[in-house]
Amino acid sequence: MNNIYLTGMMGSGKSAIGKCLAMHTGGEFVDTDTLIEQREGKTINEIFAESGEGGFRKIETDVLAQVSKRNGLIVSCGGGVILSDTNIVLMKDTGSIVYIERAIEEIIKDVKTETRPLLQKDGTNIRKIFKKRKARYENSYDVKVKNTGSIENAAVFIKNRLNL
Repeated sequence: MNNIYLTGMMGSGKSAIGKCLAMHTGGEFVDTDTLIEQREGKTINEIFAESGEGGFRKIETDVLAQVSKRNGLIVSCGGGVILSDTNIVLMKDTGSIVYIERAIEEIIKDVKTETRPLLQKDGTNIRKIFKKRKARYENSYDVKVKNTGSIENAAVFIKNRLNL
C-alpha cells in the first residue's frame, strides 16, 4: 500500500481519522508534528519561537522526505504542509493526498489556541490562515472528505475511495 497523506487545517480531524483509517487498513499511523518534536527534542511552539515559521517549514520538509521513503503509512500532516510545492510533489510521488475539510466555525470551537503557534495571539486568525491555504488544499488532493459526521464514517469513506 502506498502512503496516505492527510491534509487539512489544524483541528480538522486528521489525527483522529488517521488513527481510525490505520485500524481499517492495517497501515501504520504517524503524525509529522510528533515526529518533528521527537527529532528536534522540542515542542512545535519552541521550534516556532526559536526558528520562526521558515525554520519550522524546513524541518517539516525534511521529516516528510524521511516519511515518504516508507510504505503503508497513514500520515497526519501539519496544516501548513501544502504551502510547499516540494511537499506536495513528495506526497503525490509516494501516495495519495486526502484533504479533510471541516467548517472553520467547528474548528474554532475545538482548537486550543495555546498549543497552536499560528493562533497564539488571536484565535480568529484561523480564518485568515484558511483563506491563504484553501486553494492549496483544493488543488492538491486526490480524495476530499468532509468531516461533518463520525470519524468512523470519514475513515470508511477514504478507504472506499482509495480502494483499500
